[in-house]
Amino acid sequence: MKLPRPKLARQIGTVRVRYVRNAGAGGLEEIGMRQLLNALRRIKRVPDDRQANVLIHLREKVQ
Repeated sequence: MKLPRPKLARQIGTVRVRYVRNAGAGGLEEIGMRQLLNALRRIKRVPDDRQANVLIHLREKVQ
């Protein structure tokens, strides 16, 4: 079975959106945690805020 290829990256305003394939199966309860982990992984690229502020916000979400 051949998996579909992810869509090409797209520029929306000043933000570059890249589509990635979901590597694991999971329910709706895992979506929030995956979003937090992605934000942490790309913390240097979060637009319009300093890394320290983003880290504080992510820490509050995890707690």
